[in-house]
Amino acid sequence: MKSTIRNIGNSKGIILPQNILKECSIEYEVNIEVKDNTIVISPVEEQKLLKKWRKTVMMN
Repeated sequence: MKSTIRNIGNSKGIILPQNILKECSIEYEVNIEVKDNTIVISPVEEQKLLKKWRKTVMMN
């Protein structure tokens, strides 16, 4: 997928589609790092655990 980099105040940003965020279990917080000259965005581990917990609680 191609995306445009946008100005956000003195920074830059991109818009991430909701379906991609959902597929990656990203709700509100991410880890951002650079590996081999590539930006890697991943969910904070606690979010994944919280999502699993919510799913378990709702099933019971």
